[in-house]
Amino acid sequence: MALPVLPNRMLVTETLPLNIRGGETKTFTFDKLLHSASSTTLRQHQLTLEMTSQPAWYAVQALPYLIEYPYECAEQVFNRYYANSIAGHIAQSNPKIQRVFEQWKNSDALLSNLQKNQDLKMLLLEETPWVLQGKDESERKKRVALLFDLNTMGNNLESAMRKLEKAQSGNGGWPWFPGMPENRYITQYIVAGFGHLAALGVTVKDERVSRMIRRAVEFMDERMNEDYLNLKARERSFDPKKDYLDNLSVQYLYARSYFLGQEIPEKYDEAVDFWREQSRKWWTRRGHMTQGQIALGLHRMGEKEVPQAVVRSLRERSLQNDEMGMYWKYDRGWFWYQ
Repeated sequence: MALPVLPNRMLVTETLPLNIRGGETKTFTFDKLLHSASSTTLRQHQLTLEMTSQPAWYAVQALPYLIEYPYECAEQVFNRYYANSIAGHIAQSNPKIQRVFEQWKNSDALLSNLQKNQDLKMLLLEETPWVLQGKDESERKKRVALLFDLNTMGNNLESAMRKLEKAQSGNGGWPWFPGMPENRYITQYIVAGFGHLAALGVTVKDERVSRMIRRAVEFMDERMNEDYLNLKARERSFDPKKDYLDNLSVQYLYARSYFLGQEIPEKYDEAVDFWREQSRKWWTRRGHMTQGQIALGLHRMGEKEVPQAVVRSLRERSLQNDEMGMYWKYDRGWFWYQ
């Protein structure tokens, strides 16, 4: 077997975004590159300039990353399904696009030995995640073209579908990894992902998908109600006017709002009304992402006042400049809701 011997060095990539509008002239200075000669250990690897008139192209180039991620957890399996679904939708939306990818696929950018050796590829991806970034534009086009190959997409979709089916528990939930207990966050993450695809117009005509979603939504409803009942039992002085809102409950409302065609059982009405009222009342105490999920979830559930208030608030707290556009100043964190 191949044993890679890796140098005790670290690849550091420094980037400088060069955002220029039509008809403008700007000057940019790459300070870190100018002062790099003062380092006694730094060794230059390569300098690359990329230019595109359509920034959405970068989103397309990012899709292969989701396919090549080496782990078999339910999250990454779904991300492969997600990326292949979007790729198929793009490729089939315009025959000209498909022809371009066919030309790229048949170019001289052949697969390297590293890409042919899957075991070595997975090992090196974990140790050196930059090895498949593509050393030049032709290699990158090749990777994107392979993703957009209809046969490849079909095989990848079917493989991801089977793995998701197998990983789903009997109660409808998904675990992080096969064999682990089902996880509410992961289940709601996957359900929301299927909702994203539908919102993008990526229709999935497969009864297996419909069945998985239906069972997962039932799991979400049940767990949401259990949380409410446990809260009432645990809190001796339970008062629905107090702030009990948690991020998983917000994620539930957000993911559930994609599939309102599947009715929420009447026995859960009290719990759903409680969490909706909590979201209406306490959204100002939550972080930016959670507030966005509250706004979207309540909006799809037919509410207007709170979603509009959230949007107004986010706009008032936003920062804007020519280089970065609109953004928010926010302390970074490791949790999914940060």
